[in-house]
Amino acid sequence: MTIRLLAGLGAAAVLGLVGCSSTSSAGGGAPFKVTGTAVRTEQVDMPKSYKFSPEVVEVKAGTTVTWTNHDDFPHNVTLLTGPDKTSKDVGIGDSVDMAFAEAGTVYYHCSFHPQQMRGKVIVTQ
Repeated sequence: MTIRLLAGLGAAAVLGLVGCSSTSSAGGGAPFKVTGTAVRTEQVDMPKSYKFSPEVVEVKAGTTVTWTNHDDFPHNVTLLTGPDKTSKDVGIGDSVDMAFAEAGTVYYHCSFHPQQMRGKVIVTQ
């Protein structure tokens, strides 16, 4: 009886750890799925709606992207993938810049509102 109880608790613990894993992906190593068509721009707005607009931008390597907060709440831009995993706060009415030197896809979110505010930067050669 004790062995069965321990085995059951061990299996539950393993399943619990798997379910709480922070390395879940939406395919290809992506931390989540971002829908939307890529827009060639260096400007991303944070309108009064808890989102990044556009959600997907495409830039050439070496480009600096600017995020501007038009919302009534502070946000941030937290890079989750790519060579420079960093975070910059964006106060109300403020802007931040981030340069993208290497080709690849970089996923980011606002760590204050991670379920609503997600985006990605596609960096080409």
